Amino acid sequence: MSRYSVGFKPLAARLRRAGRGAGRIALISMAGLVAQAGDAAAALDPARVGWTEVRFHASKFFLSAEASLKVEQGDAGQYAGSLMAPGTGKAVDLDDDPLMMVIDTRALGRDGHNILLMNGRSGAAVQFIQSEADRYRITRFTDIGRFRRTWRPEKNQRKLPHEQWTDRSDSVRDYPPDATGQVVVEAGALIYIIAAAPLAVPGDRYEVLTPIKRQLFRVVMEVASPRKIKTSYTEHSPSGTVRRKGRVEPLRILIRGEGLNAEDDEKFQLLGLQGDIELFLQPDTRLPLQLSGKIKILGEVNFRLREATLR
Repeated sequence: MSRYSVGFKPLAARLRRAGRGAGRIALISMAGLVAQAGDAAAALDPARVGWTEVRFHASKFFLSAEASLKVEQGDAGQYAGSLMAPGTGKAVDLDDDPLMMVIDTRALGRDGHNILLMNGRSGAAVQFIQSEADRYRITRFTDIGRFRRTWRPEKNQRKLPHEQWTDRSDSVRDYPPDATGQVVVEAGALIYIIAAAPLAVPGDRYEVLTPIKRQLFRVVMEVASPRKIKTSYTEHSPSGTVRRKGRVEPLRILIRGEGLNAEDDEKFQLLGLQGDIELFLQPDTRLPLQLSGKIKILGEVNFRLREATLR
């Protein structure tokens, strides 16, 4: 579908290559909980999500951005060989319903290719790989923080694969004490998590912990009163391809993040959007139709669905 689309086998192979040289495999169970508003028993349900791939586009003042999200379900055995052993803490384990998520972005001339391994029922991030022209990073999630291994090229290494880059460093981002042992999700998975969460009528809410840079945010996602929006996208399904266009009144989800570290003034953001972020969700297929928020200088920006693949 998208120019970034790749099959499951190439993705799994890419994960295995990323794990080479990262250390021995450490698969240790994490004592966690689903950080949901007052009800840890209500887990995510992947069966709610009726899509496997979505692609967004945003433009304003001659500037444009693209983002795509592809989700595939596998099993723990397929991914185990790609997991990096953390230098500290107990590694988050893969559950019986792991997901692999490929997140691609393009904005201001920069491309980002990211691969996330997460648990399908809790949303817990297991490992996140970020690949850019001048940086390659593997983040392994643990019960007490994030262990990160980063490769950067020397001037004469920019055209070489990251395995041959010699500037390598390790770092640790610890969680605040009151967050230790709780489920932490990667920000790039929030759109999927909202689709899989029990959010159906105004007042329903779901909470997770999400790290961005040095800050850890408690992110609240709440169903608000509906509002009509315009849609225009191509929909692929087993029965064929159709063009969807018109005004609809989907679910409107408000997304807000509160930093837990008072000493860090980092602002919560999703695909670069800040402020009062809204996600408009189709109730039956749980397709994310539009993501809206503000970007400094540009003002309000809308990432609109352009292409989707249903199950």
